[in-house]
Amino acid sequence: MRKETKCIQAGYTPGNGDPRMIPIIQSTTFRYDSSEAMGKLFDLEAEGYFYTRLQNPTNDMVAAKIAALEGGTAAMLTSSGQAASFFAVFNIAGKGDHVISSSTIYGGTFNLFNVTMRRMGVDFTFVDPDCSAEELEAAFRPNTKAVCGPRSRRSSDHRQHRRHTHQLQTLLMGRRHRDPLHDEVHGRPRHLRRRMYRGQR
Repeated sequence: MRKETKCIQAGYTPGNGDPRMIPIIQSTTFRYDSSEAMGKLFDLEAEGYFYTRLQNPTNDMVAAKIAALEGGTAAMLTSSGQAASFFAVFNIAGKGDHVISSSTIYGGTFNLFNVTMRRMGVDFTFVDPDCSAEELEAAFRPNTKAVCGPRSRRSSDHRQHRRHTHQLQTLLMGRRHRDPLHDEVHGRPRHLRRRMYRGQR
């Protein structure tokens, strides 16, 4: 299926008599016949929706569309880019772990990493996105779990960075651009949310 077709068709398969396109469901809550049915949802013993802040059919269909477009197995929508950045990193790194980040990331994300997540025990090293392979290698530690950041301003030393990070097998997160700090850290990133990437194929 071509990308243009996936943009329209993916993530939603209408049944007999259902709307042809993804419906926008605006309800905050969902009705069930019994408290027992609701209890099973809360206990994760059954699938369904009970509160839009946690899960919503429209959101799930949009996430499925994004996953199909990016060739992923699943996707998750968040209410802000800041939340996406947090989940992307905290899903990989926890207390005692280390992350390398570009020094030119958005200011709010810099504060999230350098202040908030440091308080949670995640350490960060910030590097210039135009750093050399040797400078990038020097930033790695045994507990480094991820590298993230925006595009570089140049496109040299691709082979050195790619060779280095293929050996390290580190997870990469970054904006969707071909540049040293991304392609050279990991050859094949996957989409997560709002142009953030994660994972290895």
